[in-house]
Amino acid sequence: MQLSKNILLFIAILCLSVPSFSQWNTKYDLNGDEIVDITDFSQLALHWLETPYLEMPAVFGLEQNEAENLLLSAGLRIGSLSLQHSLSFPDGTVISQYPLAGRTVASGDSVALTVSTRNQNRVSGMHWVFISDPNFTGYMSKYETTNSQYCDFLNEAYAQGAVEILEEQVYAAGGGYSGRIYYDMSGSNAQITFSSGYFYVPGREGFDMGDHPVTEVSWYGAKAFCDFYGFSLPTKDQWEGVGDYQGSFNFGCGEEISYSKANYSRTNPLGLSDYPYTTPAGYYPAFGYGLCDMAGNVWEWTQSVCGDGGQIAVGGGWFSYDRESCSVSNTYCDRPENTVSDTGFRVLKQD
Repeated sequence: MQLSKNILLFIAILCLSVPSFSQWNTKYDLNGDEIVDITDFSQLALHWLETPYLEMPAVFGLEQNEAENLLLSAGLRIGSLSLQHSLSFPDGTVISQYPLAGRTVASGDSVALTVSTRNQNRVSGMHWVFISDPNFTGYMSKYETTNSQYCDFLNEAYAQGAVEILEEQVYAAGGGYSGRIYYDMSGSNAQITFSSGYFYVPGREGFDMGDHPVTEVSWYGAKAFCDFYGFSLPTKDQWEGVGDYQGSFNFGCGEEISYSKANYSRTNPLGLSDYPYTTPAGYYPAFGYGLCDMAGNVWEWTQSVCGDGGQIAVGGGWFSYDRESCSVSNTYCDRPENTVSDTGFRVLKQD
């Protein structure tokens, strides 16, 4: 069979790419001989050429289980799942999907769904840990607030007219923070986007980013999330008291920090091609009182104010080069309206 010019060009590009790929990305060692060479890339080329494509089924208006079964039977995967309070649809009904129905997608692609719920103040995926510490007694979230959880909040707030979108940035539409930015969708680092009236978390390089910590969120955006659900941000002293585990920890992951315990120094554990190099909730073990990512992954906004009027963030993040940046006593200050790719938040409740 004579190869087309396009296929020949495709194979030629793969051949030229072999030396650079073999130096750093061993996931392309498809035949397991510990060498990334043309044999591996020929297998990869055949896989890409043989990947079947299909038309995205329409699941709007279906019950969640019915929609999931339909997508799975079509050879697709279920991606992020967001809950949105709605009185217009029966509980558990799919009210949004991405990619949209009718789009051409590859077999095995993930589909993000938004499902209606009658419970107005429910946050999906919250895991609480009860803590009794000299600096804080109450419940703190085991994980940093995720993209999916913040996406749920934005959808609920948008449905109530509490937020508005201007030039790909989400602002408060009223209340005490009226006109303040909550979330920045304008850059490539944003993991939440907006289409057809809904916020959603698209997949990224085969990963479901819904369970990664939210970034590009301002202090105002973190505080608004807390106010909406009846939570609060920890103060610096509360967070440090929990993080140092009654004075026995230098870092939120123990006396010492290492790459097996925390995501820091741009190590990029998942091999992502671009920022942010976050890891999902629960990727690293829990430490101390049973909390995850108290060192690294993302800096966490607190309730405490800096001397210059900014807000204190703690814990260090995936970008932190210096390991000491992740120590429980280290802090940095930032303006409450700033949004960056390595800062998120964790919540607590005292009831």
